[in-house]
Amino acid sequence: MDGFLQEEWSGISELAKPLIFMYLIQFISIPLSFVYYIFGKQKQDLYFQIYRLLVLMLSTGIAFYYEYHAGEFLLLYSLLQSVSYLLQLQQSRRFTKEYEYTRRQINVKI
Repeated sequence: MDGFLQEEWSGISELAKPLIFMYLIQFISIPLSFVYYIFGKQKQDLYFQIYRLLVLMLSTGIAFYYEYHAGEFLLLYSLLQSVSYLLQLQQSRRFTKEYEYTRRQINVKI
């Protein structure tokens, strides 16, 4: 990444590396989170949004208290957020599997 940027941006790759995995998961998870609205599970989606807010506050507080550098803060934040996105993906998968199972049961009875 440093090869593409000018010299004054040389340290940006150290700050961007912890965020790459989180944004990759977020890129997949956010469009799939519409499953929550389709199946009427807005309450569960709200819980994930609250969790993400708490993660931001917690990671900022920890970084401030222990005097973390920016790279350490971003690593902590991205790990905690990645857990949230992975849980949301797993939950979306569960909702769709339940729907498929219910749909198959209805088709068998007809």
